[in-house]
Amino acid sequence: MDALNEIPEPVLTTPAVDSSGERHGDLPSADSAYASLAAPIQRNRPVRRRWVLWVLLALPLGCAAYGFAYFNRPTVAYRRALKALGQDDFDTARYELLRLRGLPEFDPHASLINGILLLQEQKVDNALEEFRLASDHTDTRVLALTLAGRTLLGQRQFVRGERALLMALQYDPNMAEAHFALGAAYCDFGDFRRSLMHLEKAAELAPPDPRPYQLMAEIHQKFGKDELAIKDLREFLRRGTDSARLSPRARQNALLDMAQLQSKLLRPQEAIDTLKDVEESADSLAVLAESQFASGNLEAARDYVDRALRLDPDEFEALVLHGRLAMEAKDATSALDSLNRALRLRPRNPALHHLLSQVLHAEGRDDLAEKHTKEHEYLGELTGEYDELLGSARDEPWNALTCYRLGLLAERLGMENEAAGWYRAVLLVDPGHLNARNHLSNLPGGVAHVGVQP
Repeated sequence: MDALNEIPEPVLTTPAVDSSGERHGDLPSADSAYASLAAPIQRNRPVRRRWVLWVLLALPLGCAAYGFAYFNRPTVAYRRALKALGQDDFDTARYELLRLRGLPEFDPHASLINGILLLQEQKVDNALEEFRLASDHTDTRVLALTLAGRTLLGQRQFVRGERALLMALQYDPNMAEAHFALGAAYCDFGDFRRSLMHLEKAAELAPPDPRPYQLMAEIHQKFGKDELAIKDLREFLRRGTDSARLSPRARQNALLDMAQLQSKLLRPQEAIDTLKDVEESADSLAVLAESQFASGNLEAARDYVDRALRLDPDEFEALVLHGRLAMEAKDATSALDSLNRALRLRPRNPALHHLLSQVLHAEGRDDLAEKHTKEHEYLGELTGEYDELLGSARDEPWNALTCYRLGLLAERLGMENEAAGWYRAVLLVDPGHLNARNHLSNLPGGVAHVGVQP
């Protein structure tokens, strides 16, 4: 039992010794074994460590370099510059322009960006030259031609501007901005049929843009199509609100225009509802007064008229309505005072002469009343002739004689802005028409108007 429980001592064999005296068969020591096995690894370790370190360093650096190069590609820089210009961020656009400089294949792109920047600095001639250079490349041609056309139209160079915009549409028939610029130009120069055609196309191609409907409302209102004008103004407001592209002032003006049309169409409650969100002004109070008057609420109408005249003693519509309210109250003195003040503001208003003739007849001042009656009849005839010629101009817009006659009639009726537009239309067709040029130069702002070029 004792022998079984004993732990035997390890048996160490004696190494054999060969004839040379070297021993064989003994186990290597720990130090010698580690040295023999680890030596190859220790010799290669610094090389492998350097290689791994270089890989770890090179990979992120390479990725960063690739990302930097990709992010700053000329095409990306060009798109960023255009986006910055669309946001009026001119400093960013100039910075991106530097990335395009010195790259021959991107010279047209740089010219386009630089041209837009030059426009902001009012360097029109330099900008037009840059747009000319940019129009030679397929990537920049359409936008360059569109911007050049808009710029030329702003300089009253209608023929050159029209040519540039039409060329842009030849390359891209769906360039909404070119359609809008042409629509605005044709409207300004009396070609309302073509104006509506381009404005409707622009509205179709750019659903968020409210601007075409504002001009279409003006054209429809000019031709007495008030229902269509109201429809246009509603769409103008809707698009502007949805796209956040409508300034508070533009929204107020559109609502006021709509309320005036509704009041004119004898829909007073609609006008009152439209004006609920309009900031109080002499104009809006005058429309509210007219609407209340049409509804038979004379006290409310008087209140609104008084408030309007406190804000602006020369508010024409409020003065006229104040005179009408005084006539209702049999107060001839107050009526004459208000109507004569209105007459000084618009001496060629037919309706105003009619009201004055009524008050004067009621006062027994028949001689003076008859003068106003004759003036009312004369101005009414001019208005009828103007409306008739307007229809002819719509069907035949480039007739210089018709446009000149419309200019004369508009001037006699006190519609100076309309007269200027018709005289400009004459000069487009016949640049040597001295009478149209002289009439145009005598209108307010005539010096600028005479800048019309063929």
